[in-house]
Amino acid sequence: MTYKYFSGLKYTLANEDTALELALVKKFSPQVIVTVTGSGSRAIPLVVSHCKKLFCLDINQAQLFLCELRLRSYLDLTHEEFLGFWGYQAFNFRSELFKKLKLEH
Repeated sequence: MTYKYFSGLKYTLANEDTALELALVKKFSPQVIVTVTGSGSRAIPLVVSHCKKLFCLDINQAQLFLCELRLRSYLDLTHEEFLGFWGYQAFNFRSELFKKLKLEH
């Protein structure tokens, strides 16, 4: 079955508050977390929960790739580079930063 609407990126940035998810993780300390990927903006903060496994699921492959890009940029770049890569501050070397990421896909 093909879902035409989900054939490309739909969410590249999210402004939702992750306070609810983080509060639940803090209260219950789950070892495994399963979440919808979306833009990755709500999923990635769950990395700080120290769970053993975090599964990000999405029907849209492009969203999974975006989440991987977001996570690898968080892990592989400095804080300043991360901010520049995602456009939070002026940075002229985004293509050089992209080469530093250890992407699987």
